[in-house]
Amino acid sequence: MAAFAVAVRSPSLARAELAFGATCVADWSFTLGLGLVAFQDGGAGRVGLVAVVRLAPSALLAPMAAALADRWPRERVLVASSAILTAAMALSALVVEGSGPTWLAYGLAMMAGIALTPYRAAHSALLPSLCRTTSELAASNLARGMVESLSVVFGPLMAAVLIDAIGLWSVFAAAGASAGVAAALVLRLPYEQPPRLTAPSQRALVVEAVAGVKAAAANPDAALLIGIASVQTFLRGALNVFTVVLVIDVLGRAESQVGVLQASIGVGAVLGSLVATRLVATRCMAAWFGLGVAGWGLAIVLIGAAPGFSRALLMLGVVGAANAVLDVTLFTMLGRVVADDVLARVFGTFESMVALSVAGGSVAAAVAIELLGTPKAMMALGGLGPLVVGMARRRLVDLDARLGQAQLGLDQLRSVPMLAALPLACIEDLARRSTPRQCPPGAIIVRAGTIGSGYFVVTDGHVEVVEDGQLRRTLGPGEGFGEISLLRDVRRTVTVRASPAGAHLVAITRGDFVLAVAGYSPAATAAAATIEAWSGATSN
Repeated sequence: MAAFAVAVRSPSLARAELAFGATCVADWSFTLGLGLVAFQDGGAGRVGLVAVVRLAPSALLAPMAAALADRWPRERVLVASSAILTAAMALSALVVEGSGPTWLAYGLAMMAGIALTPYRAAHSALLPSLCRTTSELAASNLARGMVESLSVVFGPLMAAVLIDAIGLWSVFAAAGASAGVAAALVLRLPYEQPPRLTAPSQRALVVEAVAGVKAAAANPDAALLIGIASVQTFLRGALNVFTVVLVIDVLGRAESQVGVLQASIGVGAVLGSLVATRLVATRCMAAWFGLGVAGWGLAIVLIGAAPGFSRALLMLGVVGAANAVLDVTLFTMLGRVVADDVLARVFGTFESMVALSVAGGSVAAAVAIELLGTPKAMMALGGLGPLVVGMARRRLVDLDARLGQAQLGLDQLRSVPMLAALPLACIEDLARRSTPRQCPPGAIIVRAGTIGSGYFVVTDGHVEVVEDGQLRRTLGPGEGFGEISLLRDVRRTVTVRASPAGAHLVAITRGDFVLAVAGYSPAATAAAATIEAWSGATSN
């Protein structure tokens, strides 16, 4: 409960989380309804083909769509995406209810897929701007995972009830209504956008999209996470096909039982989210991420080894639990290893890989079913999860070590009150752009009368503040200096030197410091309080 309280401590976070849940309900129920329409139209092969038709355009457009979220306020992208989803799903309801041509329903599904493409990227990039610490970001991703888990329960069960009570068309209508609620929740989201240390580019969207793909590929940690996560989304695409075929062809159950079976994923995810609360402050997120992907594949293997409705319910619950752990760790780590100015585009690249891999998994499942039969196909494709994670085990361990080291640098900056007030996205960028500096004993760091070029935080040892030849103050680890010269645009009025034992510092350039602190009102307020406290003894 403490983790969830952190995640919804502000109206902005709470509304963002609820909007995400409403969108997930819309997507899950719409996907289930579309799968049943396709199965009625042409069996398992048509289900896989429709998945490709729906997701392939999304895969191509995701980087460009996500580039909008690095250029425009991210909540506006969420509103536009949800509004288009509402229209596409409502029109699908009219087509299905009126027994319209299935190609039109597939075309609307493509439209919905394109609209949904930038949604998760924009939402994932927005969360670090609403959080101040890595623990808050992890808690927010945990809460988002729980909300999504509940939507996996509610969406398919709602679809099952509506199919039996009203008809298949009502599933699409309910999905559209849920997407409309999501748009209303993020409309005029109340929060202060954090300052960016790099100005948004005004280049063509195609150029920006390519830059985002290059940024993801050039970042070894981001590339590793996206690559392994793509295996999980491949399995997700395969499971969408396996579930429909397993229920109807192998087990001989009614269509509505597809919704019941898929809802067990959500039940498992809710329980898995309780386990994931222990990951909020962990230093082993990459290892848990790997276990989540491996768990996905192993559960599918076990269903194929002994098909049965009860076993499938249990194993899909395991899938849900693994997914809850995977979501918390993946989105928290990506939010930390990628700079904010390209964060949405990197998430867009990931969403593109999601669309491609889900479509690929859907096609692979359909082909494997034809060649091997459903049980053996599940065992063959499910085995990819544990295999890939085993091959990447060493790199995941190394990533945990690097994230732990980066956290130390982040904690050093956050020990300064004015920097602690910054949102996580901004202070992470400051930490990446700061420069460690070793000062030998007695070395002059800043000299009175000079123009201030940067801000400094002491990380080890001590520095001495000297005014008019007299020692006025000694600063130690967790204390900073230099803000008065930078924020008031005056020359240094004191000299700061390393103590006789020397000191280690972190240096932030003048431009980065002024943009971050002066551009965000809580940080500016904290800086003013610090300056006022200093003014009683000395100024710098």
